[in-house]
Amino acid sequence: MIDIDYGTIRIKLVDIMKEQNISINKLAFRAEMQRTQLKAYIRNEVQRIDIAVLARLCYALDCRVQDLIEYVPAKKLLFLYNTHRISTGLIQASIFEWDKFLKIISFL
Repeated sequence: MIDIDYGTIRIKLVDIMKEQNISINKLAFRAEMQRTQLKAYIRNEVQRIDIAVLARLCYALDCRVQDLIEYVPAKKLLFLYNTHRISTGLIQASIFEWDKFLKIISFL
């Protein structure tokens, strides 16, 4: 199986905490969460985001889900599934950087 870079989800909890000048202890108390769990969210080390936790954080910080998380797209073209025909012949490709791919296509 080919690993594909779909991008990532970034949790912007640190930014909001700085904006609101709130400590991890205070947020843990308000959201009724353990500091260790909160630290995992702060460090973006969470593998599966719990919507109940997001609801607690939104309530405690008086913000929206959109304020807490953002999608960061991959910077590379995922991959080309098949062999692509270009005027100079066939190119067998697995992974291309987006910029390189666009340069190749622009020569057509």
